[in-house]
Formats: sequence, structure tokens, C-alpha cells
Amino acid sequence: MDFVALWKAASIVVTGIFGVLALLTEYRDKQTNKVTKWGYISLVGILVSAGFGVAAQLIENSQQETARETVAKQTLTLLENTGRAVGDIQRILSSIDDPAISIQIKIPCTDAEFVKFCQLPAVILLGHSIPEKLRPKFDLALGFCFIKEASATNRAAEELSHDCDLSLFASLSESASRGTFELTRTKHGLVIDIWAKTSVSQNTGKIVSLRDMYGSTVEVFGFRDGWTPGRFKVRTRSAQEVSFEPQFSPIKDTTGYRAVVPASKS
Repeated sequence: MDFVALWKAASIVVTGIFGVLALLTEYRDKQTNKVTKWGYISLVGILVSAGFGVAAQLIENSQQETARETVAKQTLTLLENTGRAVGDIQRILSSIDDPAISIQIKIPCTDAEFVKFCQLPAVILLGHSIPEKLRPKFDLALGFCFIKEASATNRAAEELSHDCDLSLFASLSESASRGTFELTRTKHGLVIDIWAKTSVSQNTGKIVSLRDMYGSTVEVFGFRDGWTPGRFKVRTRSAQEVSFEPQFSPIKDTTGYRAVVPASKS
């Protein structure tokens, strides 16, 4: 039992003693009707002991509040540490190894290679359903430059391999020949969704998992004139996958586009 508890218990006992004393003694003179010496002693004793009891209760309440705050801080710290640990585990599980990228590309019907598909009655065409000789060639490679700081400033296309925290290059020609794409005809032209294997050419260690991509700046280079990027996905060898739909804007004097990847909701 701590000092405050003993103090509180003693105050209750002393208050009781002075209460009993008031009952056993004459606290008021019957002739003069004035408070006697024993009456004053009982009254002062009760008030003082009660005051000490109130003080002990206030101190106890203060200690309990401090203890609650301490427990709350410890619980918050534990939750934060647990969250970081879970995040680290998720980063390990979603590490970027042997990544593949699916990107949505908007193509105008003025593109000579795709004008024939704009004239077809079908709204959606699966790549493997198109005869191999008629499939578009997609003889180009796209570069993906991820910069961890979302406030990355404008940079020229030739700076791609210098300022990137993660650089990926995807060749679309193999995917096109295998038919691993989907063409959708819209009133504005064509939209193609195509998967492609990628190679990692640079990694500074700031983006080592799919989770690290959230909130970063992404720059995509290598498009033909009139082509614009849309939604894209990144999938790892372990089948972990994330999908992004950022708002791309063209980078001046280049064939590239830039966007900020939305932050994770979780």
C-alpha cells in the first residue's frame, strides 16, 4: 500500500474518531448554549481530517490520470511500432523483383497502324483473337522513372537515368506479337491495355517495394506522337500487384509524361 492510500485510510479513521468523540462528549454547554472545548476539538479534528482525506483523494485522482496517460502513450507507441513492423513485412512481401507492367495507352484513330482497328465493328478486341499478321507491331520500349519525392520538378528526357530512384524499361513488341493486349474502341479513338515484362536499370534503394511507389512521381517516356498514358499496374514475380490511375501531363519538349502516384489509402 502506497503513502497516499495510507494517508487516505488514516484520514477516514481520524474523522471517525473525532465523530465518536463528538458523540461521547458535551459539545455544547447546556446552560450557556456555547460550544465547549471538546466541541471545538471535535469540529476542528473532523474538518482537518476531512480536508486531508479530500487532498488524498485529489492526489490519487491525479496519479490515476497520469497513469492512464502513460498507458495511453505506451499503447500508442506499441501500435505505431506494430504498424511499422506490419508495413515492413508488407514491403518485404511486395518487393520489386522481376516486375511486369500493364499500361493503358490512348491512341488516336489518325495513327496509320491503328486506323484499321477504328473501322472494325467490334468495341473490344483481344490481342490473341487478331490474326498474328494483322496485329500491331508496337516496336517501341517505354521507360518508367519513379522519383520518391512527389514534388519533383520538370526535367528533360535525357535526365531519366540520372534522377530516378527506380528505373524500369518495358519492351512492348514481344507482348504485341503474343497478343497479350486488349483494344477498346471509344468515340475518341482507341485504348489499349498491354502487359510487358520489364528490366530494372536503376534503383537507389528508396523504392524497393510496391508500397514505396505510393506518393512518388512517375515519368513515362517513349510514346509515339499523339499517344497518351493512362492507368498502369505493376506486378511482381510473387504475384503481388498494385494499380495506379494518376493524372498524367506532358513533359515539355519530350515524348514523356509525368504524374504523381496517389498516396496509399491504407
